[in-house]
Amino acid sequence: MFPTGNDFDSKVKILIADGYPIFREGLKHVLSTQQDFAVLGEAADSVETLRLMDLLKPDVLLLDMAMPPLDGIEVLARSEINLRTTRVIILSASANSNQTVKALELGACGVLRKEVSSEILLKSIRAVAQGQYWVGRRDMAGAIDALRALPSLESENTSRNFGLTPREIQILQSLFEGLTNKDIARGFGISQQTVKHHISSIFNKTGMSNRLELVIFSINQGLNRSARLRV
Repeated sequence: MFPTGNDFDSKVKILIADGYPIFREGLKHVLSTQQDFAVLGEAADSVETLRLMDLLKPDVLLLDMAMPPLDGIEVLARSEINLRTTRVIILSASANSNQTVKALELGACGVLRKEVSSEILLKSIRAVAQGQYWVGRRDMAGAIDALRALPSLESENTSRNFGLTPREIQILQSLFEGLTNKDIARGFGISQQTVKHHISSIFNKTGMSNRLELVIFSINQGLNRSARLRV
């Protein structure tokens, strides 16, 4: 169906899913200018999106939040198995903070507004393909506020702690409670430098690089759903 070989295999394989043909064509044109990208296909509705995700198994799915007949949130909710191999970036004309958080909870790795520049789009795809998370700057503050407002729940998968030590889990809980490094150091009777060491270890073990990513990752992995975190 598609060419094989080292050159093609090394590319980021992308599926475009949007209800508007002109927008799909625009995305395809932008992506085709990048040597490290390969567009596997296009979908005009959610049914076709789910079918092509299963058939093509893309590395990255660019998914319209307002995709008919099911919106992007519903597509994510029905894509649990596919999300193990495909990383999703939600594209939205007007996503609110609750939609952003819901998309991240359901496994999306990025949320972008459709008005962003081509440069930002390309950066976000590469970041997500490498295992990172991406939330547009305009949506970040609102998403953090919405994350803080989530009710505190016990992790549904406490056995999967990614090698975190008991102390690191305590530090992680403190971060979710919105405590600063100084507050954490005072609470545990340790130095701020030791707190920084623990946080650095948490980042290394989870593969995250900043506190926002840690919030999103923890929600997706069920580490802790109390995302009251300062960034």
